[in-house]
Amino acid sequence: MDRRQTRGLIALFAVLNIFCWYVFTRPTSLWLAEQGLQSEAPPPPDIVLTQGFSRAVSTGRDVLHFNFSESIYPEAEIEELVVQALFEFVPPLEGMWTAVSPDRVRFDLAEPLPPARSWTAKLVKSTSVDGRAITVPVPIEFQSTSPNVWGVHLDHMTNEDVHLEIRFNQPIPGAELNDRIKVTSLFDNTPLPVNMKMTKPQQNHVISVPLPESGDLRVKVEAGYLGTLGPIAAQQAYASTVKIPEGLQCLDASFRGRLTEGMRMVVRFSGFLEPDQPLDLLQIEPEVELTSKRIEDGRIVLRGAFEPGREYEVTLPETLVDQWDRVLGESPSRVATMPEWSPELSIVHGGGILSPNGRLEVDVRTVNVQQLRWEVQRLYPNNVVPFLNGSWYRKWDSTSRTVTKGTLQCEGPRNEVLDHVLPLREHLENPIGIHRIELADNDRNSWHRTSAMISITDLGLLYKAERDHHAVLIHSIASAQPLPQVRVELRSDKNQVLAEGFTDQDGWVRLPKMPDHPDGS
Repeated sequence: MDRRQTRGLIALFAVLNIFCWYVFTRPTSLWLAEQGLQSEAPPPPDIVLTQGFSRAVSTGRDVLHFNFSESIYPEAEIEELVVQALFEFVPPLEGMWTAVSPDRVRFDLAEPLPPARSWTAKLVKSTSVDGRAITVPVPIEFQSTSPNVWGVHLDHMTNEDVHLEIRFNQPIPGAELNDRIKVTSLFDNTPLPVNMKMTKPQQNHVISVPLPESGDLRVKVEAGYLGTLGPIAAQQAYASTVKIPEGLQCLDASFRGRLTEGMRMVVRFSGFLEPDQPLDLLQIEPEVELTSKRIEDGRIVLRGAFEPGREYEVTLPETLVDQWDRVLGESPSRVATMPEWSPELSIVHGGGILSPNGRLEVDVRTVNVQQLRWEVQRLYPNNVVPFLNGSWYRKWDSTSRTVTKGTLQCEGPRNEVLDHVLPLREHLENPIGIHRIELADNDRNSWHRTSAMISITDLGLLYKAERDHHAVLIHSIASAQPLPQVRVELRSDKNQVLAEGFTDQDGWVRLPKMPDHPDGS
């Protein structure tokens, strides 16, 4: 064997060694993949809705949360992100979607949920940002609070009847309660006939039953009745025991009325008091300068300088007598808390015109509001007519755009009317135009809000109806001088331009009347 053959054998041996090493030492999966024998990698699992809100949500709720098994908005890791609609509600609900974290989305409602209604939610976003499928294992159905009973209380008694007050969470027509209110005497389990005089819708209904020989009463309100605020009927029955006192007793003391019209303390008894008996021994702690102290409709009614948010204790004389000659026989004390003013907010002048040369300040008035959330939306010039026609309702994004928003601190003592100023000049770079100012209590549990339309312009308008023309005078609000060469359009109720012209040197323009124009009037 010569040298050339020897080299060939050595080279062939080396190739065989390399081939054997490659086959027996590399990963089997790689070899299988090259041969087309390995299956493809399984797709990632779907992203699943793991937790939403409960099937029954409270009336007036302002936010709904949706939690998912994995991230669907990775960019929300750093800060909250406004996103496109994730679900479609039937009936429709207006609001804003926000990714508060990669796997959690919040829906802020534009208006509180009305009571006694139901909705379904259909997923409209089928994939995440990275293309993974999003699924909802169970159809989403929910409803707001249905009619229900808040409580049953003894209103008063006579020698023959017991009068009970049933309090509901919304007005209920009397016809809905017929045959649904059952009262039983616990002394002998005898059903008692129920008499209800009021038939029109009331939130509090008073019924009467015969006075039992002894023992307490069992009151049951069966489900199925409808309220006046929604189409869903009461889904739960209510049962309660009402104790029947022996003799004359003081039931409670509470404040009634409206703060803006004057509150009064009402002390209720198990029987109607005789009207002409002295109340000189009645005491109140802390002391209050009373303007009125008398018996009205069998109850003690006190009026005076009660302070909101303060607790008062009233001590009654033991000599009080009711109309059936029953004597109180003790000197009981009852405690009542004067309620605080409900949060209120308003724009003092209700909108109007602001001059761009002025301070551009909006006067705001509040009561018991710690912080306001405000937003300024500018109306598109070509959307004035649709806005006036009402298409703006709950569709502000179609007629305007938000130009700025923020918060306003409303510091001051509670239960007092406070005045504040919203400085628009600090927030509007180009203030000229028609704006909608919306204010809302920034408390998440409050739905107090208001809005007003404000035009920021120096153009004043004086209109005069002539026989065949619309006469319009345009002048400067700041100087009261007429303004020439101002374009004036006459638009129909269908937002079509019927006529236009420019003011003359005296600020006047006359546009023809077109009562039968095909593009509207």
